[in-house]
Amino acid sequence: GVHFLHSSQYPDYRYSIRPKEVIARFMTGYCELCCKNELPVMIYQVKNLKSLSGNEPWEQFMLKKRRKTLIVCEDCYKTITNS
Repeated sequence: GVHFLHSSQYPDYRYSIRPKEVIARFMTGYCELCCKNELPVMIYQVKNLKSLSGNEPWEQFMLKKRRKTLIVCEDCYKTITNS
């Protein structure tokens, strides 16, 4: 017969890398900071959240969402990399 896993047997994916989610966010062409919907968009990634100070609005966004990646437009990418 078919064996179903109890929900307690599933791995905890809440904090693991979800590449499909990142790709889906990227494919929307939507900047997560300024909300512009224009291509091209870029992925900005940090090594870990502990390296963020939270002083910049984009850092606060990443800390709040607990995400190491941001999908951003070219203008926001320049802002992040120059700060």
